[in-house]
Amino acid sequence: MSETPGFIIISEYFEERRATANGFRASGNPSGGVVFPFIMVFLCSEFPLMGVFMLLAGIMLQICILGMLLRPFHIHQKIVQQEYKNSLVSSTHAVQKRNDFQENSSFKLNNLPKKRKALQLSFLKNPVFLVYIVLIICTNAGLQNVMFYLILYGTSIGLSGAENSIIVAFLSILDVFARMFIGYISDTKYVKKRHVFTLGHVVAGLSMLMVPLTKSLGTLLSVVWLHALGVAAFWALINTLLADQFGETTLSTTWGFVRMVQGITSFAYPPFLGWLSDVSEWMGMPFLFIGCMYIMGSLVFALQPLVMRLSGIKVPLT
Repeated sequence: MSETPGFIIISEYFEERRATANGFRASGNPSGGVVFPFIMVFLCSEFPLMGVFMLLAGIMLQICILGMLLRPFHIHQKIVQQEYKNSLVSSTHAVQKRNDFQENSSFKLNNLPKKRKALQLSFLKNPVFLVYIVLIICTNAGLQNVMFYLILYGTSIGLSGAENSIIVAFLSILDVFARMFIGYISDTKYVKKRHVFTLGHVVAGLSMLMVPLTKSLGTLLSVVWLHALGVAAFWALINTLLADQFGETTLSTTWGFVRMVQGITSFAYPPFLGWLSDVSEWMGMPFLFIGCMYIMGSLVFALQPLVMRLSGIKVPLT
């Protein structure tokens, strides 16, 4: 409930550097993964289970305070407009530019964002958008599950709880900087966002296919950092690509459908991955499946230009 509006808000507040802003926003998630594994080990050793849950609830309630500190968009817009007007007044051509300011509808003080439709079902008939739906069906096999199964796999090869915490924290630290870096370079003219996005899925998939080959903490760390780098491309760019291709005013619908499918698959994949490991009696099997799904997702997204040509629907390919 808090993360989904966060994705949409970023696209309203930032336009020119949207990918960079979203990269910094998305880096907040793995930042918690840096510290919480060690916090959980400490809390579980010092408090009973009920006490641990109460402390975690108190931490989560801070989201309410932080949410109230977000500046309402219409106030933010007026501040930006006033700063722009002040910069015109201080210029040598203040009078003429003030007139231009009044005539320019995009800088009127009461200019609020375009009215959004709460739900646009027509996107479910858009083949270009359905590429994203198929993509998330594939990619979500690993997005929400890798951390859990890495711990189980680490335990299966003899790693201790502290060593498993190191893996989670290591992944999270890399994820923080990778999301910021990928968001930054994607706003440059040197790379296309869609190419970085596709390559990230390939890298994440290959890293998962290599996990079953690892037998120690060092070798496992040497592999999973690639996963952090690859998945960072998804979180840093997914809503930016949706806004670029279908418009920021439709993001509540496009991202909402993506999150809906992500929620459904998040319910289905964990028991299926558990079934795979039980049937094979090997904790490496879920990673082979996740790796293949990541790569399949990259192939689906790479076919988007072909889908555009066949359907006759044109969207920007940023």
